[in-house]
Amino acid sequence: MTMLTELYKQKEELNQKQALLEMWMDYFDDIKLYALADQTEDDLDRVIQSKYVIQTQINRLEKLK
Repeated sequence: MTMLTELYKQKEELNQKQALLEMWMDYFDDIKLYALADQTEDDLDRVIQSKYVIQTQINRLEKLK
């Protein structure tokens, strides 16, 4: 598997994780578990940062193609 293919796979996994975390964060807010919602938001921020890093790597590799 090429590096670019692996990066796209990781990005898709992070997209799925982001959607799941957003769902849980909304649920925790709805049932007033604010501390847990805040913790989930921190996890979500890390996922978004990881997606940014992966997208940067993808862009760099696509330019080299």
